[in-house]
Amino acid sequence: MDWSYPRDGETNISINPIIQCKFSHNVAQFEVQKRNKSLFSLRKEDGTEVPIKAFAADVQIEFDKRQYIYLSPINPLEENTKYYVSVQEGVQAKNGMATEKEQQFSFVTGSKNYSVPLLVDIEKKASGEEQAIENVHSTDHSEHSIQSEDFSDDKQIEPEAKVQQTDVSQMSAHTEEEAQKEAETKPQTQARIQSTQESVKEEAAAQEEAQKEMEIKPQAQTQTLKQAQIQSTGNSSRISWILVAVILILAFILSTVVRIKWGGSPKVRNSHYEN
Repeated sequence: MDWSYPRDGETNISINPIIQCKFSHNVAQFEVQKRNKSLFSLRKEDGTEVPIKAFAADVQIEFDKRQYIYLSPINPLEENTKYYVSVQEGVQAKNGMATEKEQQFSFVTGSKNYSVPLLVDIEKKASGEEQAIENVHSTDHSEHSIQSEDFSDDKQIEPEAKVQQTDVSQMSAHTEEEAQKEAETKPQTQARIQSTQESVKEEAAAQEEAQKEMEIKPQAQTQTLKQAQIQSTGNSSRISWILVAVILILAFILSTVVRIKWGGSPKVRNSHYEN
């Protein structure tokens, strides 16, 4: 981590701060952003965990915010209390590089809730130009704050408050737009997943049915072949019996003819002898 707001050990911080952590590479890219946001935590000096919301810019729209992860407490912090921000190892950049050790910094809240524009990463220019100030994303809180000195001139605070109100409105609208896009995309993603699951189920059912058909087909063929063999055997048996019957009939007829031809009828011979 190259830079943070608040700085380590900084005091008199607002009870509604936007904590900012800057890294040397693109840690806000969509592919790594979700995991990176889960590596940040906030706790009080006594170890009590403080609920926070971690967020990052849409780098396709605000490419200059690609090195930042922002943290916002869900509820206002306690006044005059010391807090610690912890960053676990493994914060990964788009190029695959990742932090190798845990980092942390602390700050102490003040007794006031400032409501002025956010300051981010103020770096001195080598050419002696004025310091650069960047705007950052807003959170769901309506009030945002930074460490600031008391202003003795109320007229000086008034234009800054107007600027802050405009920035907050724009950033809130942008955040709502992102939430709406996410809400619109989620049902489509779920529908795709459900469609894929149904396709997989249908394909599995078709494969199972084809396999059953392949198992049943040989059995049907075997049964048909057996029936054909049985039918063929039955036909052969009937033909054999018919042939046997024909042969017996022919033999009977032949024997009768022979007896008549050579011996005559027995009744005829008896009548001849009587005469």
